Amino acid sequence: MALSKIVIAITILVILGNCHQLLCWNRGGNARFFDGSLLVQPNSAMQMDIIKSFRTLGAIQCGHACLSEGNCVAQTFCGDHGNSGNGMCFLHKNGIREEEKNLLVRDDKCTYQQYFNFNVSILGLVICELESVCVTLVRSGHLRFRVLKIAVTGGDVSTSLTCEVYIPRARHFCSFIRCSISLSAISYHFSALGAQGNAGPASTADYTNTTLEGTVTLDKGIQIWTVPFSASYYLIVAGASGGRSNLKGGGSGAVISGTMQLVKGTKLRILVGQRGMKGGTQTAGGGGGGTFVTRSNGRVNVLVAAAGGGGGGGSYFTSKDGDTGQVSESGSVNGGVKGLGGKVNGTETNYAGAGGGYAGNGTCCAFDNSRYTCASCTCDQAGLSFLSGGLGGTTNGGFGGGGAAYNHFPGGGGGFSGGGVFVSSRNSKGGGGGSYYTGGMKPANDTNDGDGYVFMKVQTCLKN
Repeated sequence: MALSKIVIAITILVILGNCHQLLCWNRGGNARFFDGSLLVQPNSAMQMDIIKSFRTLGAIQCGHACLSEGNCVAQTFCGDHGNSGNGMCFLHKNGIREEEKNLLVRDDKCTYQQYFNFNVSILGLVICELESVCVTLVRSGHLRFRVLKIAVTGGDVSTSLTCEVYIPRARHFCSFIRCSISLSAISYHFSALGAQGNAGPASTADYTNTTLEGTVTLDKGIQIWTVPFSASYYLIVAGASGGRSNLKGGGSGAVISGTMQLVKGTKLRILVGQRGMKGGTQTAGGGGGGTFVTRSNGRVNVLVAAAGGGGGGGSYFTSKDGDTGQVSESGSVNGGVKGLGGKVNGTETNYAGAGGGYAGNGTCCAFDNSRYTCASCTCDQAGLSFLSGGLGGTTNGGFGGGGAAYNHFPGGGGGFSGGGVFVSSRNSKGGGGGSYYTGGMKPANDTNDGDGYVFMKVQTCLKN
């Protein structure tokens, strides 16, 4: 007898766990495990259906490898003895159902995880009209859920599935489209890693148990990270704020945001600006460091974005608060232009440091008492450019080219072009560093207080 039209009304909430989500998988339909709940099995390993095996720096890097592999759907990570975090990664082309855990072997060093399983909660009714018989089911235990196709339509929540629901009593598959899904996009948060002052971080320990664990190396404080898979990424790049004194506040860092496409294997060099150090009663605040992101283009590193750091706050009653990081390319208050460092100008002798730019270092003031003018000179208080390593000025400048204060006079912020300084016992002020953006990046309607940061979130995956 011909079957009546199948009508299914169902609402499904899908929650994906751990550090990796479903957003970027596009697998074939031959895997055998598309039902059940999210499966993470400690002290277990799978010894079949292995695509490849290799050593990694941790379980999260193993997951990145699975995500990047065209037909990987599960992984086994077996750690070395001790607490190094290193171990062997095994990528699998098939997974298992919840009731097939006997296919795993016990191994106390290993953890098995597969990424195509779901925690399914039925919130509505399932109605199938089969040969004039209406079957109503309200519990998820009465049906089986199988994913046939996944289509990402953009963003981190706009996703549709083509699915089948198996009704055991009716012994029939009912097809439906557009399951409701809640997805958390894969994201990465690059921080100052707890470092303070004019030099960058020396350890990546703060990334433990994050999506960056085992994937970042350091080159004199600059963080090096390889893009794990080709995708359109949403970026937020924030400069650091300037240090305050006991009387005046430091300027906030600039924030740049937008979308760009990154290809698997591209190396990013990321300098996360550090806030200028606080001054005191007799000392002004240091300039905040700029935050820079470059990507490799063959042998050349190309600047992607830079967000300017804020200027330091002066310590006279008549001093000004530090200027904010600028969303334009130029620094403020005697600031640099076109990627060069800032300058210092004023009405009296001082050694306050201007902020460094992308290509040019900041400078200080060689004061001419006979003419009451400043001539630019080098000094330890000036911030260095990104291309020169990005060290902040000696004493209290922030890493990322922040200039250091001198007595009551503040330092300028680092950035694409460095912030300058105006020196006067009446109204001294530290300038903010400039910013740079290209492509889909643009100034955000926001500022940042504290250390800088870079936040990246997967938008839409691309074919490798």
